[in-house]
Amino acid sequence: MDGFRVSLTIGTYFGIFLSLPFIAYQIYSFIRPALKAKEDKTALLYLFGGFVLVIGAITFTHFSLPHLIGALLSFLPSIEVIHADILDYVSTILTIYLGFAIVFQVPLLVFLSILQGFVSPQVYANNRRWVIVILLILCAIFSPPDFQSQLLIFIPLYTLFELALLMGRLMKRKDV
Repeated sequence: MDGFRVSLTIGTYFGIFLSLPFIAYQIYSFIRPALKAKEDKTALLYLFGGFVLVIGAITFTHFSLPHLIGALLSFLPSIEVIHADILDYVSTILTIYLGFAIVFQVPLLVFLSILQGFVSPQVYANNRRWVIVILLILCAIFSPPDFQSQLLIFIPLYTLFELALLMGRLMKRKDV
């Protein structure tokens, strides 16, 4: 039964992933008449940036996944033989992918909140310590419980945050 459930799980995730552009476009088409010109531009930017960051998160996961699995396996006692259930393995990997995709949306949300004028770049810059704490908490939630794995996720995430802050400042100057 596990083989069937694995096929069903992978097929479901793959189907959702392939249909996301169509679903996002349908949602955007539904809300577009209610958006102002600036909001419409921001919504399109979010759709494009969201897909780029999800693809980036999946690519990054391919590079870090062997380390993350090694970190998870390091918690097993050395005398125990590994009896990995394929369904547990696949759902763990898919959860890691989903976590990366969610966490890597944070820089895009920072950029768009600056662009829309909800938060000024100076607020993010003045509260960098809190941003670091929040990013580390997100990394702790979506990574194995060792500090090395958390850093493996945190470093590119914080770099993207700083890049989003810089781009937000540049775009705000351009608008003024």
